[in-house]
Amino acid sequence: MPGYYTHFYFSNMLIEQLPYAARSVIDLYPDAYRLGSLGFDILRPMGRLRAELDYKHIYGLFEKTSKYIFESGSKSQLAYMLGELTHYMLDSRMNPYIYYILEKGVPVYFGEERDFLTIEQIRDSIDIHIEKRLLNDKFYITEMRPEPEMVSDIAEMFEKAVSEIVGYKVRGAIVESCMLSIKAPKLKPYELARYDYMNRQKKEWEPVRNDDWKTDMSVEELFEKLLPVVNKTIDNYMSSVRSGDTLDKNWFFINYLGILSQDKE
Repeated sequence: MPGYYTHFYFSNMLIEQLPYAARSVIDLYPDAYRLGSLGFDILRPMGRLRAELDYKHIYGLFEKTSKYIFESGSKSQLAYMLGELTHYMLDSRMNPYIYYILEKGVPVYFGEERDFLTIEQIRDSIDIHIEKRLLNDKFYITEMRPEPEMVSDIAEMFEKAVSEIVGYKVRGAIVESCMLSIKAPKLKPYELARYDYMNRQKKEWEPVRNDDWKTDMSVEELFEKLLPVVNKTIDNYMSSVRSGDTLDKNWFFINYLGILSQDKE
């Protein structure tokens, strides 16, 4: 749910903190890592696949791909999945914040009696704040020129490994087409000066959906607290890829929406 620029910013923050082995893979294939950081949001024609991977097959996705990459030895596939890990971790922790604003409504969260925000307005307003103030207007998306051979290698992983996860044929040609035709989003923010989308006023919200626990973290604080968690998760994934051992399921207990995962694999 966080937008492209939010995911770009967070994935870039993480790189300097990663162990050498992970950084060296990303240095070899930076565009593969960036593609992964955008998650399955870029697979727009593949709505069913996106929904199933986001909601049902969290652990299965990372376990199956770690085994596949162990066999294939592909560094571009690995760089992509490291980016996908950053996307999953940020989605699973930030979606509850976005949904809290949406579900509680402007009257509760912002103290306004007559107004309504869509989830797209909330997402785009956070995204444009990050794009303009934190990324300094650097249009990383328009600068991306992924090599067709690299994208074809990633698409092959979808066709072979991801097909096994979801139980039906994933067409690599469609995945490839989506990855080669990414465009910068047309953001439609709403009342940026009026609403504190980044929560710098420290309003309370629920970091786990449908739970009583509350926090007053700002978006920036959420990023900082999440970085070491993602670092450890990536280290766990890298270890599984190197050894072929089973991936630790304890790191994947919630899905992309911030809800306890239904993945039974």
